Amino acid sequence: MFYRADGTSSYVTVMQVEATIEDCNRIDSEDGPLYEELYDRYRREVSQTVMMVGALVGHEARRSGMTKEVIFESIKRSIGISSQQNQYAPTTDPAPMLK
Repeated sequence: MFYRADGTSSYVTVMQVEATIEDCNRIDSEDGPLYEELYDRYRREVSQTVMMVGALVGHEARRSGMTKEVIFESIKRSIGISSQQNQYAPTTDPAPMLK
C-alpha cells in the first residue's frame, strides 16, 4: 500500500480490517457473536487513531487546497477495492483473536 503523509492509507487500513470482520460475520454467521465482539474490541482500540487520522486528513485537505470530499472519495474508492479483495480472502475462527 502506498503510504501518504496525510494519513489516508492508515484510515483505509482501519476500514479494511473492519470490512474483513464484517465480511467474516456475514459469511460465518454461526460465529457471529464472536465476530461482533471482535469488531467492538477493535473499534475501541483504534478509535483514537481514527480521530487523529481524520484530523490529519482534514489538515492535509486544507493545506493542499483540496476539498475534504475529494480526499474522502479517494478513501471510499480504496475501501471499495479492499472490500472486493476481502471477499476472496480466507477466513479463520475468530475465537483465538479474542484471547
